[in-house]
Amino acid sequence: MDAAADWPTHSAGQEEHSWAEASDVAPEWATTPANPWQQNLGAAILGRRPLRGDGNTSTGGGRLTPAAAQWTEALHDTRASGPAGGAADFEGSVLRESRLDQILDKWACDERQAEGEDRQEAVRRIIAWGETGDVYAGLELQYLGLTTLPDTLPPGLQSLNVSDNELVHLPDTLPSGLRTLGASNNRLTRLPDALPTGLQSLVIGSNQLTGLPDTLPEGLSTLAVSSNRLTSLPDTLPVGLQDLDVRGNLLTSLPDALPSGLQLLAVGGNRLTSLPDTLPPDLQELEADGNRLTSLPDALPAELQLLFARDNHLNSLPETLPPELQRLHVSGNRLTSLAETLPAELQVLEARDNRLIGLPETLLTQLGSGCMVYVDDNPLPEQVRTNLAGALNAPNYAGPRVFFSMGGGTAVDQERPLAEAVADWLKGEPEAIAAWQNFADEAGAPAYALFLDKLQKTVNYDNPEFRQAVAEDLRQAATRPPLRQQFFQLAFGASETCQDRITLTWNGMQTARLKADVEDGAYDDRLGELIQQARVLFRLNALDPIARQKVNSLRFVDEIEVYLAYQVKLRDRLDLQLIAPDMRFYEVSYVTEHDLTAAETQVRNQEEAGFADYLATHWQPWETVVSRIAPEAHAQMQVRLREAMDEEFPSRLEQRLADHHLTGDSEAEVHFGAQIREEIAREIKGALMRQVLGDRGLEL
Repeated sequence: MDAAADWPTHSAGQEEHSWAEASDVAPEWATTPANPWQQNLGAAILGRRPLRGDGNTSTGGGRLTPAAAQWTEALHDTRASGPAGGAADFEGSVLRESRLDQILDKWACDERQAEGEDRQEAVRRIIAWGETGDVYAGLELQYLGLTTLPDTLPPGLQSLNVSDNELVHLPDTLPSGLRTLGASNNRLTRLPDALPTGLQSLVIGSNQLTGLPDTLPEGLSTLAVSSNRLTSLPDTLPVGLQDLDVRGNLLTSLPDALPSGLQLLAVGGNRLTSLPDTLPPDLQELEADGNRLTSLPDALPAELQLLFARDNHLNSLPETLPPELQRLHVSGNRLTSLAETLPAELQVLEARDNRLIGLPETLLTQLGSGCMVYVDDNPLPEQVRTNLAGALNAPNYAGPRVFFSMGGGTAVDQERPLAEAVADWLKGEPEAIAAWQNFADEAGAPAYALFLDKLQKTVNYDNPEFRQAVAEDLRQAATRPPLRQQFFQLAFGASETCQDRITLTWNGMQTARLKADVEDGAYDDRLGELIQQARVLFRLNALDPIARQKVNSLRFVDEIEVYLAYQVKLRDRLDLQLIAPDMRFYEVSYVTEHDLTAAETQVRNQEEAGFADYLATHWQPWETVVSRIAPEAHAQMQVRLREAMDEEFPSRLEQRLADHHLTGDSEAEVHFGAQIREEIAREIKGALMRQVLGDRGLEL
């Protein structure tokens, strides 16, 4: 069973791999799984300005170099003529202006340009760049549909970004003073043989490059070439290179000698079977997810802080890990054990989905209370889990939090065709079974078939009402493609874990079906039933933060068991009939009877205070139904809402700010503005809700 903090896994063929932030908190259940270290390298690199003092820049606050000044003069003839200039200077300026105008005009008016290509806007930006007089200002030519660039670019240009166009090549001659070049998300198949010698940053991800020039500028410090088609790198990379990002290519090896000053190395999503035996001594971040690595170098750099090697073929880890290591991510490998000695600075240890049968004896004493250890989806023996549970939940425990998962109980002999899996639930219904044969090739069908087989292995299968509910799901999904696709999507991942995760996933499918039923009009003439179903969803939503708080109070926890425990054990008390009636591993949830009683009381209080507002303003299915059964009243409500936001909102906000002595405070405007918009929506939508219910003899 997965813990709530599911990190995405990547196959070796994927081209994109995630990056993580330096800090983590315990992830929340029911959020889209996401890697906290999501980092856009290209954006960060392009945001850097050229180093001051390089090239031909002046020291007067970043004003134009002589070459750039001449470019501006040539375009606009702004140079003042005088005795020192003379006729020769005037004539030269006119000639330059004429020549540059001709180049840009010819390029902008070329009849061969593609439909939607906005070269006129590009020319406007080029001219505007010259007018700024700031050599450090970048020339931004993104999102213009450009298929080519002008033959001549401003000679004083130091930063150029032509990303997100349709370029198939760059000019053979780029401005000699160029320091940063961004050309990601184009169709480039090659780079100029000779790049500007002073180039410091080259960001060209998501193109079609099959190779790089043999010789790159010596001063290059950042090279980002992710998501291309590179099969190899130059044997010699620039000696000053600090950041190298080659994720999502076709590399089978790296140069034996990488630049000694390299600090970031991102090689995920390639076909690497090994890394160089000796990595640069200053390396701080290594990302090698989604390759075919069977081992890591025995001696990793002492300065390494972040190590990502998920979804490889690792059988073991180095006996000694870098002392400064803060994050170690090795999920999706073949590890049977972890290093006996772990760095004291470690903040996150993620080793999900391996073959771990034990954990280091010193795990709980080496790592601090701020560290989170993820070992779910491993075959940890019951005795190991029991011993850990006792140690971590003991009074005064001050070690790391450990996230695990219960195993067993859902094994199936082999994957079966979708129709066969469905047939076990629809016995005696040959027509319905035959209909499911048509869906076998739809995205997610194999995962859903496996999910159905594992659902049979859960503790709920012996319940006749549960089996009938599953059968009805299948009948409905057979005739409603959108609902079927929701079921298929929800089954992804859940089928790889234990039976309580299967049960929790089925509960989620019931929520999805309820919303689909509402959208399809099943409750348009059954408002009383609709309100009762809305109460069920309100209660389930209210249980989520309660379960999250319980998870955060535990040091050794399977989060799935905690969330499911609150749902299952309060099913009858809170009338949550749409969810499954039982679970397998309640005893490891550590949810007590006192916890359940407190949760029931809290949910009831929240419902009494907030259900009306939830129904009127936050539950979209209600508004969908109202728009169909009372279209005129709904339309009038929308008009009143727009008028109130235009007319009442400003005056209310002004008064609220004045009442709190915060007039002119922008942060207070945002805070109180959100409050007032919510108040206006409650007033107007609440009135419509009461009107619709009253017209039908109903009340909350």
